[in-house]
Amino acid sequence: MPNRLLSIVLTTALAALAGLSGGCAATLPEVPDTRLGRALAQHQTACEWGRGGECFAAGLSYEQAGGVPRDPVAAAPWYAQGCDAKDAASCARLAGLLMTGIPGETHLDPPKLPPAPDRALSLLRRACDQGQNAEACLRLAEAYDRGEFIVPDPAEAYALMRQAVAIDWPACEAGHGPACARLANSFRDGLGITADTRASVRM
Repeated sequence: MPNRLLSIVLTTALAALAGLSGGCAATLPEVPDTRLGRALAQHQTACEWGRGGECFAAGLSYEQAGGVPRDPVAAAPWYAQGCDAKDAASCARLAGLLMTGIPGETHLDPPKLPPAPDRALSLLRRACDQGQNAEACLRLAEAYDRGEFIVPDPAEAYALMRQAVAIDWPACEAGHGPACARLANSFRDGLGITADTRASVRM
C-alpha cells in the first residue's frame, strides 16, 4: 500500500507540474542556489536515503515557500515518501492536502491534486496510531464528530481525543509549546479529559 500511495501521488503531482503534452517526462522545479535552496537540497538528498523527517522538511519547504516558490502539489510527493518511511508528520500533512485536494487555477480547470478523503482519513489514522502526532488524532476525531467523509461516531471521536492527550502530555512536560497549547484547549473544552479551567490556564 505505501508504495502504491507514493506512486499515485507522484504520478498526479508530476503530471500537474509538467504542463506538457505528448508524454514528456516531468521534473520537480529546480532548487535555486540560495541558503534556503541549499538546505532544501540537503533535505531532499537525506529523504532519498530513507530519512522520513527530512522528507517532511522537503515537503514543508515547497508548501510554505522555503527556498522555492510555494507549490503544494510539489510538496505532496515528498510527504508521501516521508509517510512511506513511517514519519507520522508526513502522513498527517499529506492527509491535509488530500482531504480537500488542490483546485485548478479557475473553477473550469481540473484540480491540480484531486481530493481523496478516504485516503486522507486512512493516513490520519496511520499517523495517530504511531503515537507521535496528536494533531492527526485530533483531526480524525473532528471528522468522526462531524461525520466528515465518514459515519459519525462520538465514542470514537472521544477515544481519539484521549489518544491525543496521551501523546501531548509527556511532550508538554518536556517543554514542547504546541503540545501544551493543545492540552490547554483539551482541559478548557473537556476534549478527551475532564474539563478543568485552572489546569487549562496552567498549561
